[in-house]
Amino acid sequence: MRILIVDDNEAAADTLGELLSLGGHCVRMVYTGEEAIEAMSEFNPDVVLLDIGLPNSNGFDVARKLRSLPNAQHFLLVAVTGYGQSALQQSASKDFDEYFVKPMSFDKLESIGLHV
Repeated sequence: MRILIVDDNEAAADTLGELLSLGGHCVRMVYTGEEAIEAMSEFNPDVVLLDIGLPNSNGFDVARKLRSLPNAQHFLLVAVTGYGQSALQQSASKDFDEYFVKPMSFDKLESIGLHV
């Protein structure tokens, strides 16, 4: 699968990206919402793991922008948060397909087809 990881914590994004790459996936990491929007057309991911707590633009705004793009129906959009259950409940919007709390378990990743 083609996976786009969007997280301002570069070390966490890079580590997750390396793990998913070892699982045979094609992975790209970006660290801002703006980079995520730019990467969508050229990378065309199957899955986007989108951190909710991004600086300068939050994950909810980025999700709305991603869903407005022409390829919006062709990818799984996963909300990822380190803020716990309350943020997860807030993220229950129609823009996201799944919701994960950090740290993500391998079982949770595998539940959406991302083998590690």
